[in-house]
Amino acid sequence: RRVCLWPAFLDKGLSIQQGRRVSKEEAVVNPNYLEIFDSCKHLGFEAEVEKKMYPRDLGRRGRIRVKLFNQDGSPCHPEIQSRMRLLREIAKLVPKHHLRVRSAVAAQHIQAKKQEKAAKKAEKAGAGSSKKKKKGKKK
Repeated sequence: RRVCLWPAFLDKGLSIQQGRRVSKEEAVVNPNYLEIFDSCKHLGFEAEVEKKMYPRDLGRRGRIRVKLFNQDGSPCHPEIQSRMRLLREIAKLVPKHHLRVRSAVAAQHIQAKKQEKAAKKAEKAGAGSSKKKKKGKKK
C-alpha cells in the first residue's frame, strides 16, 4: 500500500486548515517535492513523483507516493510504521537536503559580497570628505 505526501504537509507557512500536517516546530519553510522524494529515497522507501496539483492550492505541484507497507500489510521499515512518523522523519531531513544547503551557502556568499561593497563605498565616502577642496575662480 502506498501513501500520498504533498509538500504542503510540511510547509511552515501554512496553517493546519490550509493543509499542514506536522507541528510548526517540525515544519520546514517552503519544501518542494524533490526534497521530499530524495528524503524518502534516503530513508530507504520506494517512492515515485506524480505531476499532480495540490487540491487546496492549485499553484503547488508534485505528489509523492511512498510504499509504506508491503503486500501482506507489514511495514517496510519497522521503525517507521505510520504516515505521521514518516512525515516527521522527512521534516528532519529536508533542511539538510543538498539543494537547500547549496542555495543557503550561495545566499551567504552574495550577502558577504554586498557587505564588502558597502564597506568600500563607506570607506571611499569617508576618505573623500577629508580631502581639501581646490580653490579656483568663481564663475
